[in-house]
Amino acid sequence: MKKLVLVSKNITPEIIEQMKVKYGKIKVITVVVEEPIYDIDKLTFDDLINLKKLGIDISVIRQKDLSLEERLKPLEKLVEMKDDKDCFELIKKVNHLSGKVIEEGEQYQFIVKRPDRGLIKMLLPLAQGGKIDDFADKAVKNLIVGGDQEALEDGIVFMGAVSQLKEMIAPAQAFLSKA
Repeated sequence: MKKLVLVSKNITPEIIEQMKVKYGKIKVITVVVEEPIYDIDKLTFDDLINLKKLGIDISVIRQKDLSLEERLKPLEKLVEMKDDKDCFELIKKVNHLSGKVIEEGEQYQFIVKRPDRGLIKMLLPLAQGGKIDDFADKAVKNLIVGGDQEALEDGIVFMGAVSQLKEMIAPAQAFLSKA
């Protein structure tokens, strides 16, 4: 399971705890409009050569579908090699690679409460009936309880949030469609 990384200034661990007390089960969803770019995304030719010489698995570092932590794992090998005099100069040349964000990207986070029976009864017919506008408005209004609320005015962000909300009620939808 991926560890939650907070990217919103509007969501803190304290706010998450307050929302858990107020609403019970909650979830933090992230809408990524543009991925952040990390230093390991911009490896130079020299970086690639030096990492290869050090026996570091470059394919894992470059695999963007992995979490940042998983992508950085191969670099942990450098710590073990730091006392090796033969590798010292090469390690100095790649020591700047740490997973530091070099371009922020565009991401928004929202705290979503778990829908109760009443909300499922209201939202499910809208989702099943293809009334996406009604579903979207009601789901956002009733399920999103915190986060980057003003960002929901952006159509891309709004639809990203709505698609994740629709996934949240999908288990109920799947159960009912099998009946």
